[in-house]
Amino acid sequence: MKILYGTYDFTRTITDRLADTTHTASGTMTISAEKWDERGKLHSLDSEFYQSYPIKPQGKNGIQVSHPNGTYFYDLDNIHGEHTIAHLCGADNYHGVWKYTDGALILIWEVNGPRKDYTMNTVYTKHPPKQ
Repeated sequence: MKILYGTYDFTRTITDRLADTTHTASGTMTISAEKWDERGKLHSLDSEFYQSYPIKPQGKNGIQVSHPNGTYFYDLDNIHGEHTIAHLCGADNYHGVWKYTDGALILIWEVNGPRKDYTMNTVYTKHPPKQ
């Protein structure tokens, strides 16, 4: 899991099919042994945001991610390569794709429910190690 540790820049596109709108965001994400922090700006709404997700190692190469309130969100047996994620949150279905290779992480969420219908595509690019 240590290979994930570091700071990343990210770009995000959110396509909301219910509202027929597309939003873009960008910012930085930092992963440490305890958490995944994101700071960014949602450009279309001129709004800043901060999110922090507790994380912990899962097996040899896995990770478990929790919601900010500490409740379970998802886990991966192996952070390397491409994997699918499924999470039910109330009546909302979250289907994700996690792709990690060579310091780049792509996380795509398809979210559907009675009040949600959107795709969120985020590309994280890791900063090079400090020398």
